[in-house]
Amino acid sequence: LVARKLRLSRIVTAAAPSYLAKWGTPHGPKDLAEHNCLLYGTFASCRQCRWEFVDANQIHHSVAVNGNTVMDNGDALTEAAIQGVGIIQVPDFAVLRQLRDGRLTQILVNYRSPVTPVWMLYSPNPHRTSRVQMLIDDIIAAAQTSSEIDDTVQGDRPILIEQ
Repeated sequence: LVARKLRLSRIVTAAAPSYLAKWGTPHGPKDLAEHNCLLYGTFASCRQCRWEFVDANQIHHSVAVNGNTVMDNGDALTEAAIQGVGIIQVPDFAVLRQLRDGRLTQILVNYRSPVTPVWMLYSPNPHRTSRVQMLIDDIIAAAQTSSEIDDTVQGDRPILIEQ
């Protein structure tokens, strides 16, 4: 397979304005212990969930988080956050629209979260159909267009990887 790195994705910590109005805004990672964090995974995998951050001085913060909601569906988890259930930590591209329209607010912007590469894998077959080639081209174009995230997500900006 051909592996092409499309971009780097930053993890974003966010909550609905209604949640923040009711429970307050955390000012540092340690404050998350006092909040309802919505966790991605299964109950078994989230018994000791930790969220990772790095501050401006390059100091690593690994914080144990707890919450009343654990899901293995990112869209459902995001919707729960929009409804004011708690705080989420998700890839930047997954919540761009919600951040842009104000349904979610990014928090802890002075702390960076890990960067994750986004890859596309495809067959090296030089005789692929035009439909497959169009799909590959569209995915590459969408990844390059996702630089719009730069205007919405605060903190370190995602990095696009050129061919």
